[in-house]
Amino acid sequence: MDTSTDGWYKKSLQNLPHTHPFSTLPEGLTSTSKMKILLLTLLLGVVCADVDSILEEIPEIGADLLGVSGTLHTIYIGATDPDAIAENSPLRGYVRQIQQRDDGNILSVIFYTVIDSVCQLQTVEGTRTDAEGTYTSNYQGTVELSSTDLNPNLSVLNVLNQSEDGKVTRIIGLIGSGDDVEDADYSQYVAMAAEMGIPEENIIKVTDSDICPGTIN
Repeated sequence: MDTSTDGWYKKSLQNLPHTHPFSTLPEGLTSTSKMKILLLTLLLGVVCADVDSILEEIPEIGADLLGVSGTLHTIYIGATDPDAIAENSPLRGYVRQIQQRDDGNILSVIFYTVIDSVCQLQTVEGTRTDAEGTYTSNYQGTVELSSTDLNPNLSVLNVLNQSEDGKVTRIIGLIGSGDDVEDADYSQYVAMAAEMGIPEENIIKVTDSDICPGTIN
């Protein structure tokens, strides 16, 4: 049995593909140098494999959130009844966060309302219903909520509100991390609003009227 360092190196090379670059190492290297090169190559291979496995486990942006991570802003809002989202209406919400909790069983929406120029922080927590992606809660009567990500920077929040006197209003908000959107994203939002019976003339941009703190404590 060849127990020399050079013998161990030669046997290791036999297990490598014939096209492996180490099969053409320059002549004149000592056995110790060859062994160091081979060990370093094997070590780098293990490290790279570990890095790849770690990267595979990192979720895509928004994978665990309905909506964009971080602080959000309501850019556009529309409703079947324009009065429902007029200034001083409690249904005109300036969203700051949309988040799933409890393994997706809770949808939490944190937003501000502005009544007589005073910002009031609100939190609505919806409980998942049997309808896929739909949550129900109590706010200004009862509400059904659902949220759809258009892309990593924009979400659409759908709200079905039934007031205490039985009036039903559909509201759709375009929520993002900025204060404007691309034309293609806006067109997609308008199309979604139309499916809910909300015409484009009932959609307003509300970034200029958002006077509330940009973050939540």
